[in-house]
Amino acid sequence: MIYAPVIIPTLCRVDKLRKCIESLQRNPYAKYTEIYISLDYPPNEKYRQGYEQTKEYLRQRIEGFARVEILKQKENKGWQGNYELLRDKVYETHECYIFSEDDNVFSPNFLEYLDRCLTEFEHDEDILSVSGYSYPLDWQAGENNVVKVNSYFSAWGYGTWKKKEEAMLAAINLDNFESQMRNPATMQRLYHSGRNQYCNFVKGMIGYTDMLFENGEVISVDLSDALYQIFNGKYTIFPTISKVRNMGYGGDGVHCAVMEVKEGEAVNHRNYPYDQQPIDESLQFEKIIVKEVDETERLNRLMEEFFTVSTREIVASRITQFICHIGGRGLLMKLLEKRRRKCEI
Repeated sequence: MIYAPVIIPTLCRVDKLRKCIESLQRNPYAKYTEIYISLDYPPNEKYRQGYEQTKEYLRQRIEGFARVEILKQKENKGWQGNYELLRDKVYETHECYIFSEDDNVFSPNFLEYLDRCLTEFEHDEDILSVSGYSYPLDWQAGENNVVKVNSYFSAWGYGTWKKKEEAMLAAINLDNFESQMRNPATMQRLYHSGRNQYCNFVKGMIGYTDMLFENGEVISVDLSDALYQIFNGKYTIFPTISKVRNMGYGGDGVHCAVMEVKEGEAVNHRNYPYDQQPIDESLQFEKIIVKEVDETERLNRLMEEFFTVSTREIVASRITQFICHIGGRGLLMKLLEKRRRKCEI
């Protein structure tokens, strides 16, 4: 059995971090688990008070785990840099890890579930990662308690392996992604796997969103990892009942805005109250049950019902893709810059 270490980057949200740790302590597998926490240095005074409170909390002895190691950064690393420091550290001694942001709350069987799946799928080259989070969907999975999803990846409490992640990181770069964007067959496959991911990719490639690039470099986040899966026929294991509740939709997180559900509006990924999502309360996770048949198409359609996208967004993305196919990303960026300057006049 693999007992994977857990890495948690943090900065200033002490109350959320405390609840995250307490929920992990309630896991019976906590006694087998090493915890690595990296406290980033505040980028400005806005975060100072929360940083000092978090630092004070981390001075206390955190019990219930096989080992706890606290790293304190002397300069601001940013979310990505802080995470990469932790990942590289655990890879010095481990072949896999479990990642959590500091605003997750976990089921009592979260660690056992991740450890069992990381053991079961370690040598399955089609499986890129194991997600503890599960979207609020009726998976229609029958007696199965996990599903293999191709078109999405979730960073809300996931596990992965060093060898597989290194192969992915080598492939997610600007040249590779631009080549994919200029390939009509690849883009058509992406479109049919999920129009939301198709639009996200196009918007990310032109810098419309910050979910694909940081300082001009492609970064490993939900979108880039999902794209790698789609382009390479890989999968993430999702539980049919979520083992993670994310509490970050209060406006104080890096990538999470405030959720607002309007009366009469259908629930979708833009308005779902994630901080109220029911999670598995079982103490144990004894057995992995998964269908052997390929359900990629059915599950992609199911995900698309939750991840809605407007017709206007699809049309704009189609036009953007066409321009990129004709003249490359360079021409596209020049046209966008020209339009931006015209709007400023």
